[in-house]
Amino acid sequence: MSVEEPQITSNPAKPTAADGCGVDLSWLEGREIKRITNDLQNIVIEFEDGLIFKVQSLSYKGQPFLSFNPYQDPGV
Repeated sequence: MSVEEPQITSNPAKPTAADGCGVDLSWLEGREIKRITNDLQNIVIEFEDGLIFKVQSLSYKGQPFLSFNPYQDPGV
């Protein structure tokens, strides 16, 4: 049995108000992952270039949302 490598594609379309809040993560494309850890509320991705990217599951006014840190390319 062979396992296919997942294909990651970026979506350049800008989100609209109907889509809710959107985050452009295309700047992460091509980075090599060194390590991933999680504790069911936080996912921490450490990349080979030293960048640490955190995704946190939170609640705001009773509604779930995700927090991204950094939320944009820190090199900008």
